[in-house]
Amino acid sequence: MKNIISTAIIISFVFAAGTASASPSKKWRSPNNPNTYFDRAKVTHVQPIYRTIRIATPREECYTQEVRTDVHDHGNKAASTVLGGVIGGVVGHKVGKHRKGATIAGAIIGAAIGNNVGREAGTPHQQVSYQDVCETRTSYYEEQRIEGYNVSYRYKGENFTTRMNERPGKRIKVRVNVSPVVH
Repeated sequence: MKNIISTAIIISFVFAAGTASASPSKKWRSPNNPNTYFDRAKVTHVQPIYRTIRIATPREECYTQEVRTDVHDHGNKAASTVLGGVIGGVVGHKVGKHRKGATIAGAIIGAAIGNNVGREAGTPHQQVSYQDVCETRTSYYEEQRIEGYNVSYRYKGENFTTRMNERPGKRIKVRVNVSPVVH
């Protein structure tokens, strides 16, 4: 009984080893074209393809800026104008011997003089204020990115090269198309 079980185990291992070693070279037929089948080829070299990318990074920089403005303090122009008009009216009334026209002319002339005096009486000075200023500045840096892979592989003793988007493993799937040569 032990010999039968031992023999069965050995036979199953030999059978499993034979099918496992045959599987890498197993060919698959294409369901769409009977002249096409798929097989596996050994990858011999993989070289990444790099591309340099320039990346922009915008950032906002803010700062406070001092703003100086020239300001003229004109005093109280309205009060100067009224006071000049009153004084001019009184003087015109006295000089014009109480005539109404002289009083009105004196008031108008006095108001104009008072207005000029009020405007020129102010002293100029600088007023300081602060305002926030924001500017967008962009900095750039370069980065290397993998764009794909140049893959060299060997199939049936021949060397081939292709470009792939993904990094392959030790073997890649290849499509083989067989057709007769007609003269």
